Amino acid sequence: TKEPWKRQIKLANVCFTVSLGYFLWDTIDLWNYPTLFTNFVAGHHAVSILALLFLLLQNNYNYLGVTALCFEIHSVFYHGRNLFRVLKVHEQIGGSDQQQQQQQQQENFYEYSDFAYSAFKFVRALNYIMYLPFRFGINYLLCRGTLFLWTKYSKSDRPRLLARIWFTFLASAFLFINCFNMRKMLKDDFDISILGA
Repeated sequence: TKEPWKRQIKLANVCFTVSLGYFLWDTIDLWNYPTLFTNFVAGHHAVSILALLFLLLQNNYNYLGVTALCFEIHSVFYHGRNLFRVLKVHEQIGGSDQQQQQQQQQENFYEYSDFAYSAFKFVRALNYIMYLPFRFGINYLLCRGTLFLWTKYSKSDRPRLLARIWFTFLASAFLFINCFNMRKMLKDDFDISILGA
């Protein structure tokens, strides 16, 4: 039987191709919005694009690739949270003048609607709940899978050294990205500083 890292997953290359197209398009689209295209976003997109290209250029490691794509399940909630923030739903009404507050409410319904603010809090909570299994949980599986590539086989049966180094880099890079992003979200949402953020 084939080693697990050599086994194919049906439609894996289709998933990798669609994901690569998404990341390339998103990178091109964000290039036009410098305030949104931060170094963090650029780094995340670069690592993801390189990982997907690597998976498409050879036929191994489908399990690790498909596992890594599960990160994107969380993205639904993360982008929902970010859309509410772009609409400034998360901001509170400022000032003590009641007439000024009413005028602000009329100018931007989304910013001050009780319903919109409740919806934002719900999506924000889902974002944090889903972050644990679909970012940190998947990252744990990637780290275990990478360790498996280094230790499971005799030297003659192991995957190539370059592939093992590459997956070690990817697992480490995604762990850094996920920790950095959690730190940034906590600072933005709750003004909680972790390690001087």
